[in-house]
Amino acid sequence: MVLSDPLIGARMNAPVWEKIQQLFDEASELPAETRDAWLERACGEDRTLYLQVQSLLLANDANSGFPEREVAYFAERIQVPKPLDSIGPYRIVAELGSGGMGVVYLCERADGEFERKVAIKVLRAGLGAGPNLTQRFHVERRILASLDHPNIARMLDGGVTADGLPYLVMEYVEGVRIDQYCDRNHLSVRQRLQLFQQICSAVGYAHRNLIVHRDIKPSNILVGMDGVPKLLDFGIAKLSHPDEVTGEADITNLAERPMTPEYASPEQILGKGLSTTTDVYSLGIVLYELLSGNRPYDRTKMDPISLLRRICEQVPQRPSDAGSKPNLRGDLDHIMMMAIRKESISRYQSVELFSEDIDRYLDGYPVIARRGNRRYRISKFLQRHWLPCAATFTFLALIFASAANIAIQNARVIRERDIAQRERALSQKVSEFLNSLFQASDPFLNDGKQLSARQLLDSGADRLTKELKSEPEVRAELLETVGQAYKHIGELEAAERMFREKVLAVDQAYGPGSIPSIRILRQLGDMERMRKRPLEAERDLRRALALADQLPPGKDYELAQTLNNLALVETARGDTTQAAEHARRAVAIIARYPDDPREVLTMQSNLGSILFANGYPSKAEPILRKVLQQRRVLLGENHPQVPTSMRRLATVLANLGRYTEAEQMFRDARMKSAKLLRPNHPDILLCRYYLAEVLAAEGRYPEAEALTPKQKASDEDIPIRGIEAAVPAGIAGWTLYLDGKTPEAAPYLEEALTKVRAEGGPGTLAEARVLSKRSYVQASQGRFHDAAQSVAGALAIFDKQPHRGADAGDAFAAAAWMSRLRGETEQARVLFNRAVAADRSMPEPNQLALASHLVVQADFLTGLKDYAAAQSLAREALEIRTHVLPAGSWAIDLSRIVLAQAARDPASAQKEFATLRRNLGDSALLTRAASQRVSKSRITLPLF
Repeated sequence: MVLSDPLIGARMNAPVWEKIQQLFDEASELPAETRDAWLERACGEDRTLYLQVQSLLLANDANSGFPEREVAYFAERIQVPKPLDSIGPYRIVAELGSGGMGVVYLCERADGEFERKVAIKVLRAGLGAGPNLTQRFHVERRILASLDHPNIARMLDGGVTADGLPYLVMEYVEGVRIDQYCDRNHLSVRQRLQLFQQICSAVGYAHRNLIVHRDIKPSNILVGMDGVPKLLDFGIAKLSHPDEVTGEADITNLAERPMTPEYASPEQILGKGLSTTTDVYSLGIVLYELLSGNRPYDRTKMDPISLLRRICEQVPQRPSDAGSKPNLRGDLDHIMMMAIRKESISRYQSVELFSEDIDRYLDGYPVIARRGNRRYRISKFLQRHWLPCAATFTFLALIFASAANIAIQNARVIRERDIAQRERALSQKVSEFLNSLFQASDPFLNDGKQLSARQLLDSGADRLTKELKSEPEVRAELLETVGQAYKHIGELEAAERMFREKVLAVDQAYGPGSIPSIRILRQLGDMERMRKRPLEAERDLRRALALADQLPPGKDYELAQTLNNLALVETARGDTTQAAEHARRAVAIIARYPDDPREVLTMQSNLGSILFANGYPSKAEPILRKVLQQRRVLLGENHPQVPTSMRRLATVLANLGRYTEAEQMFRDARMKSAKLLRPNHPDILLCRYYLAEVLAAEGRYPEAEALTPKQKASDEDIPIRGIEAAVPAGIAGWTLYLDGKTPEAAPYLEEALTKVRAEGGPGTLAEARVLSKRSYVQASQGRFHDAAQSVAGALAIFDKQPHRGADAGDAFAAAAWMSRLRGETEQARVLFNRAVAADRSMPEPNQLALASHLVVQADFLTGLKDYAAAQSLAREALEIRTHVLPAGSWAIDLSRIVLAQAARDPASAQKEFATLRRNLGDSALLTRAASQRVSKSRITLPLF
């Protein structure tokens, strides 16, 4: 967030200040030409100390009021701030960084009102007496409160601490610096420019609100998980309105002057008047670094005096030379060099002009900066000879302007006329073909035969494969119409055939790489995905992506659609990491098309679901919650997408252990869907079955069983398609097993396995999950060989996934439990360890899955009389479940039983067992298993 800068000021104690004073006193007596070398030797490797002393020496040389101002400045910083545990209603989690005027903390609500991480900036202790800094802090609060832009971190709250220190509560941006994001994701020059333009949009918005940021640098630009950059830290921003006074008019001390030298403009270094072109300069430096990989002025390669002198006097290398990147030569070199010119009047006069010139480069048009060199020289000539040139220039300008305007208007009229004529001809030919097609169904013209709608459609498709070969535009339009008609009636094979024909027609009409060509390739890939041919779907979507990646901003709508559809294919085959990256890019691009808010929300919803599948439920939850809120506002409560959003969010909440909220949301979604959709609609049934899964997790087995199918899913002909077709049987089988009804559970899990293989193909994560669950049922029936094969099949699939996590942990735990039943103690020990290790390997471990595997392993180690290790594991499981699950959960009771057994406390175990039986009832599998454990008989069933 905010990092300290030695030239601006940092936290220091009294001994450090004494050392600074001593070195300053000695250095100030030395000749200027020998001072730097002496100070280098005196400070040794302590670069911060060197810069702090050098700052005082510079201020003294500038006659800025030393020593009174500097002594007061540094004396304030030797006060040790009182440690903070909380700020207002927020609990401090960690310190994110510090700067010259404040410290930034990562915090969360301490009063339980809502769950949200925020960044809180507190005025540094000891600075409160300084009117300039205190006033500046209040200015920052007003600044942030006035800003509302998607690329600016928002202010959420503000107040004063118990010690009287002002603080700001800001949106916490969980992301990485923009330069690191570009490098880690190997973004192309085009992609870096497009990302940079979003920051230009934010800065331009601030300028329109009369605010100059003054500290734009990569560390103040973070890119979040969704690929959207955010501009941070308006801590030194200046209100440019003449009526606003920030108390900075008298800041002449370089050390106190707010800036980061490498990104500061010459006017900032010299203390001259600032304007919006100051931010243009800093943006130019940031872009220089993003594209070349180097800074034009690097503090680490020179002493501070040389650094400041070069910034004010020396023209830096062109970016193409600085980074040895010839692809930057030409327009990009000129654009960046214009942005960082020494004279503010010679730069782009607004951020919008800077961004527009980048647009011109991306669209292949001449850039202002390339012409700017010549115009700049001409302007200087005119300043020297303005009187004789003025009349001539005015006359010529009027003539040229008039001629140019007439030429532009004529070209526009001709172009619009040609487009209108072409569209009219296309529409006429499409109508003629359709009329001829419908005439074929007229019984007066075809010997009394009457054709059905399907026969009519087939007739049109047959004619399109033979006719209109010389008119590809007409043929492409008709193939689209017929293909969509086939798709809507469920004839996917025929629809795909039409789309394949259209690929050829579009390429002939508009050329490969055109937007229509990209669109039809995307449609074809979608059709192949629907027809369960993921490899072909991915191939065609990647072809579309390679073309769409060349589209400029403002014309890249198809790029967002292609990335979104490719992410869905990648998720289905288990590559959730790549899918998440593509989904983030899709969301970032589609956000630039606010006229299509439904598509924006659809892609955001897909991103949330993919993050969840990738093992990031806590990151998915806020995205899906925001989608739900916005769909309610945009579409109203009575739109089918609202309960769909509720179902997706409830699934994530259940995974996080928030069963009460998840249960209510599933019930509400089911009720809404029942009002909006036909009976037995897939959305209604999925809400019902996922609700059953939550109830089973809560140990409410009779309620859960009442919601599951009463016989095998195929016998009920449940109309759910895709990978979720296995959900009814899978949840029914697992619920019956958890309730101790193993014989009834077995056929359901066999049915689920058949469904998941038929709908998703072999080797999916869904297949591996069903195999893991089936192994428990098979082992409970004594079919150890079959169970071992199921576990081996699951692990073989998980081994191919980048993040196996809780799913692989379940498979290892199942294998360990079977080894335990067979008496293979050492093998069981190894497998239990692998189960827990798989859980912990996830970037965001599934805490409930980890707790389950810890409990099973603790119970196993208790049986081996390894009581110390068993207690440690059982205690960790109990802490997790107590923190995540609601009070009174059976899983908490079970953890306490296992912990009591590990502690060899039978009385406590009996007491906890009584509580468990009250919660679950005598018929529950877990109750019977716990009873066997408490009575010290051999366990024959797994504990969860």
